[in-house]
Amino acid sequence: MPAKTDPAIELEVLGLNRTRRYAPSQIAKATGVSKSTVHRILHRYGVKAFRARPPVYTEEEEREVARLYTGPDPLSLQAIGERMHMNMNTAADILRRRGVPVRSRGGGAPRIPDAELDEVRRLYTEEGLTNREIEQRLGLSRHQVQKRVERSGVTRRTRADSGAIRRSHRDGG
Repeated sequence: MPAKTDPAIELEVLGLNRTRRYAPSQIAKATGVSKSTVHRILHRYGVKAFRARPPVYTEEEEREVARLYTGPDPLSLQAIGERMHMNMNTAADILRRRGVPVRSRGGGAPRIPDAELDEVRRLYTEEGLTNREIEQRLGLSRHQVQKRVERSGVTRRTRADSGAIRRSHRDGG
């Protein structure tokens, strides 16, 4: 049969739970007993265990997060989290609280100019060029041409449609 926990330890566990609102893992660390022992003691006395609270950062630490993010050589949220020993979401929350706009992850794809979309649309629909011909004419990759055709709202044509368009252009139509 397991040994009964020392009543002094039980009182300390209950006290840390009630006065400091420590979570079981924090109480276990402070008292030197296992988390399961802390849970058993709390259960035995009908006391609800508190959840661990996130650490509170000082004003100085929060200013440092903002400085690292907005300074002359800005760091990513992940790099700030690693340097400041915090989760990157915590760093983002600190920045938002301080009114600092948070960059989207990866910066997103650059916007394609409307003139370039119009040119790809014209070459594809009016001149009937293939993607490969558009690539060569505009100096774009195959992927870039496909993206621009999709974003321009053009319906993809079949090979038969392409052949008919090319024949009409060749015949002067």
